[in-house]
Amino acid sequence: MMIADSSFLISFFTPDDVNHHQAVQEAKKDSGNVFVVPDRILEETMTAMTYKRGVTFALDLLDKLQKNRQFIVRPTREEEIKATFSRIQLIQRKLSFIDYLVVELSVGLQTPVISFDRQLNALRRMLG
Repeated sequence: MMIADSSFLISFFTPDDVNHHQAVQEAKKDSGNVFVVPDRILEETMTAMTYKRGVTFALDLLDKLQKNRQFIVRPTREEEIKATFSRIQLIQRKLSFIDYLVVELSVGLQTPVISFDRQLNALRRMLG
């Protein structure tokens, strides 16, 4: 199991993305693996794709994600949001709430993150 960040999802489902090939290779390498997509990541991904590519593209991405058994959308629990706020107060780095949430879920579930976001990856490495 891995926590999927929006940067990975966008690359995976966008054939002309600079990281598309790498994302597909990662998914193939871990073909038995499940990519957990926090609901907040899905929201962020859909918003980004709607603005970059349009509603039709974003809806197509959502359809592909829902049909791919390697991806599971997971609701974020209230206690995870509270833990994320605590982590923000502790670390105080200039990152998005969503990046902190991904890191918090990764630490809490003791599972890696799959992301092309350097800042997010650096924070996750820092926390071990």
